[in-house]
Amino acid sequence: MKKVSIIIPCYNCEKYIIKTLESAVSQDYTNIEIIVINDGSTDNCSSVVKTIKDDRVHLIEQENQGVSFSRNKGIAMAKGEYVVFLDADDLLHPIFLEKRVFSLSKSTAIACASSVVLVDKSGEKIEENKNYFAANESSQILEFKNEIITCPSSYLFKTESLKKHKIKFNKNLQSSADKFFLLEVLKHGEIELINESPMYYRILNDSMSHKITKTLLKDQISFYNEIKSFFKNSSNSVTKSYYARLSFTIAASAYYLKEYFVFIKYLCKSFLLSPKTMILLLIK
Repeated sequence: MKKVSIIIPCYNCEKYIIKTLESAVSQDYTNIEIIVINDGSTDNCSSVVKTIKDDRVHLIEQENQGVSFSRNKGIAMAKGEYVVFLDADDLLHPIFLEKRVFSLSKSTAIACASSVVLVDKSGEKIEENKNYFAANESSQILEFKNEIITCPSSYLFKTESLKKHKIKFNKNLQSSADKFFLLEVLKHGEIELINESPMYYRILNDSMSHKITKTLLKDQISFYNEIKSFFKNSSNSVTKSYYARLSFTIAASAYYLKEYFVFIKYLCKSFLLSPKTMILLLIK
């Protein structure tokens, strides 16, 4: 049985970390190590982690370096053949690892993922997201409603592939590090989709991903340009719809920041790419 390394960056998460850890140690797939990296928390996060009496849980303390630095540190420390990046407020279904390891062990893909279930602060289900592949063997793109593509917690990665291709999280990005990381994965191999064993993605209003700043807007535009370049030979309806959604997201951020030229530019891009997608986004 191959080992799985579960990497959990932790920063001021004492409210949620216990449930996250319980979902990890309760996996049906038992050959795991759980690397919790306390990223300079000022709350009682470390004390809460220490209440979990399981020798598979390893607590690492460091000064505040950011989530990307912590995840990269986890990759370097990982002893498992597979790795999962679990946010400190998210939850795993009991068969999350078992289904993914079974799928990925029989595949040439370097990662696999499934849909996610959105939950609120109390853990109550909001909605389940569906996932799709662009129909192109050489050019694949994962598309999740509400951009849950950016959630690495729903993936299982082959550790050797990440290290071989030096795929890391960019610690200089404020909010798009997840997106760029997954794009780098796609550049070096395939991502396989499975239809079972979801993870539970908690929506928090105070999450960094919900704070709109000029740095966030810059990151969004950079990702848009990068992914358009990567999939330049793909022009089917799925990719166009995805580009339209990205454009609309940029337009919304620009409007909030009163960057009206950028707002008009990307709103027009969204409409030209996929009028149907933009209209659906407007009426949501």
